Amino acid sequence: MTAEGAIFDLLTANAGVTAIAGDRISPHNRLQGSELPAVVYAVESFEPVRVLAGTADLTMATVSIAAIAETYAQAKTLAAVTIAALNGVSGEHDGTNIFSLVYFGQTAADAGIGEGEEDLPFEIITEFRMHYEGL
Repeated sequence: MTAEGAIFDLLTANAGVTAIAGDRISPHNRLQGSELPAVVYAVESFEPVRVLAGTADLTMATVSIAAIAETYAQAKTLAAVTIAALNGVSGEHDGTNIFSLVYFGQTAADAGIGEGEEDLPFEIITEFRMHYEGL
């Protein structure tokens, strides 16, 4: 019954995501050297939603999804399916009532830019705004 649990359920229930990442979907960190491609997610930057009468029983959070793969093309494809899996979602997921989950941007992190680091993976980080019930 957490926002993190809801994101995990949404990602693992999506055939497009699991077709690429399999069961390699984890919170916050990926074990160095583990198999790729993989998805790492984090729910962060929690803010209570303010209304004229004070605060609502709603929270706005930023959700970051890292699509990690051996090639830039694979990372882009995985990022695209995670966007499709999460953008526009609402309703109850893992006991969390999501009012809106909206994609708002992405950045590419080329982890293989230093000499001697050519075998490091590529990451595409997508970000979403999520409004959900609870603090």
